[in-house]
Amino acid sequence: MLTVKGVVLTQRQVGEQDQYIDILTDEYGVLEVLVKGAKKLTSKGGPAAQLFAYSTFCLRPAKRGYALNSAEPIRIFYGLRNSVSAVALASYFSQVIQFAVLPQACTQEIQRLFLNSLHFLSEQTHPQARIKAVFELRIASRLHARCGDVPVLRQLPSGGALFFSGAGRFLLQGLPARK
Repeated sequence: MLTVKGVVLTQRQVGEQDQYIDILTDEYGVLEVLVKGAKKLTSKGGPAAQLFAYSTFCLRPAKRGYALNSAEPIRIFYGLRNSVSAVALASYFSQVIQFAVLPQACTQEIQRLFLNSLHFLSEQTHPQARIKAVFELRIASRLHARCGDVPVLRQLPSGGALFFSGAGRFLLQGLPARK
């Protein structure tokens, strides 16, 4: 058994009742976890395994990654649900983290940055543009510390690319322009 604290980055449905969740942990990077019976009212995951929930997870090894044994929520960011733009920005942060963090990487600072960003989005204490700018600059500095002068290019599912070079440039290229 493995007990970790982490925040849920994404959810993917598998069949009628099950789902996979990706959890950002501070010690193990992003872990993929199977939640059996996630849609049932008596699910082991319940609110602790919902999107952007910060929880303590008890995991057991499975054929593909881990399976959820039990979970206890620490913080659920209910305020995110009040704004579609806040959920969209949190999803953007989640997508950047998933493509920037390597498996089995120590991600304590990135997890703290993500949790702080979710808190400020949920509480609406700062403008969303400022939260986005701070998040992008901080994650770029963390990537620079890890990658040094080696350019990093990661493809995003939306068709764009996340590019970071050691010179301190962090760009999202190829994304559709806003109208």
